[in-house]
Parts: sequence; C-alpha cells; structure tokens
Amino acid sequence: MLFLSTISYGQIASESNWPISIQKEFNKLDLGKNDTLLVYYTSIGPWSTLPDSCKHISSIWILSSNQHRYLVKQISCILPSNSSSFEISPIPLKYFTSHLADFRHNKEFLKNQKKFVTSSDQNIEYLIFMSSNTRVILNLPKDIIDNKEWKKHDWSKSIISAFDTTKYYIYKMNAR
Repeated sequence: MLFLSTISYGQIASESNWPISIQKEFNKLDLGKNDTLLVYYTSIGPWSTLPDSCKHISSIWILSSNQHRYLVKQISCILPSNSSSFEISPIPLKYFTSHLADFRHNKEFLKNQKKFVTSSDQNIEYLIFMSSNTRVILNLPKDIIDNKEWKKHDWSKSIISAFDTTKYYIYKMNAR
C-alpha cells in the first residue's frame, strides 16, 4: 500500500530505501556547499530486469542550488557514477519552493483520508526536496493521478506540475 506523502524535517541526506550503491555515491558528493537539493527518481515495478540490489531504482537525478548556480547530476545504481554535473535551469527548484504550501495542503488532506491503495506493479515517481531546515517527500503513483477525489483539489495540479517540470528540464539538459 502506497500513498502520496509529504514529510517536513531538515537534513540533506540519502534515503534508506535507495540502493546502497546510490547511497554511497550520494554521500560522497560535496553537499555542504549546496543550499537546496531536489532529487527525482522512479521506482520501477517488480517486473524490472534490475538486480535485486538496486531495489527497483535504476538511478536518481540530483538538482542542486549553490549561490544562484543550478546543477544536475545523475547517479546510477548499476554503472559507476563518473558523470559530471552540468548546469540546469533554476525553474524546477524555484517551482517546488514556490508551491510548498500546496504540498502541505496535500499532507493535511491525506491525514483525513484513507490511504490510497495502489497497484504494486506500477512505476512510482518520487521528488525529494532537501534543505538545511526543510525536507519534503512526494511520491506519485499513477493510481493517485487518476483518483477523482484527490484530483479535484487545486493543489494536486501543483504536485503534478512539480514532477512534470522537473522531468522536462532533466531530460532537456540530458539530451544536449
């Protein structure tokens, strides 16, 4: 059973549900210089051909901000991370921070609802915002996007747009 959630507490650190190889690479990064991070990844359903050690996560994308400089880097579960960071538009991070109130409304909504039951064999997208004093985790299964009760709230559009905006700029920059 999965549900869309937001959690707020401060700390820039890897997630325990990430593959060990990704956690190690993430922890090697010089994150002390960054003001904020936005991490995007997809957890692939159980039909994936990934090794069990990848925990259904092939890679994560890390968008970082440091003194008005915005970078993105991919960390892979299988391949050694030797990719360099490259500059990216500030739009994904700025969009996310400008909609934190919407994400809090979502958190309140979910407290008052039954947990949304989702199919266990679908891909689930994640966005994790990290700063020294805030941490917000969003996950977005397709079942949630299709849920009429959730979708009728204005703030649900902000959540979907946060994912779409982040993916657009990651893939736009990655395709260059």
